[in-house]
Amino acid sequence: MKHLSNVTVESDSQVVVNNIRHGNKIRGYWGGITNCCIDLLHELNQFSIRWVRRTGNEVAHHTARLAATEPHKEWDHYFPSNIVTYIQKDIGMYFNSH
Repeated sequence: MKHLSNVTVESDSQVVVNNIRHGNKIRGYWGGITNCCIDLLHELNQFSIRWVRRTGNEVAHHTARLAATEPHKEWDHYFPSNIVTYIQKDIGMYFNSH
């Protein structure tokens, strides 16, 4: 992971973002992910996490829903076709806000 730089993670869960920012280790089904993010914050210099409204993070929302229905599926080299529309929409929202 040390080769990564300037990484920003976005989440539509304000509770998760606040726990990661404050270094609160969490137990529970999403605790493993938040605990890894907390560790990355300490390991990487240019790693940040921020909360975004679900409407600004539809790719993550729909990918998470898809992952719940296909838990053993990996998308290493392509995007699932049913989220391409959300990728295009999120990119458009990003460029319109900057």
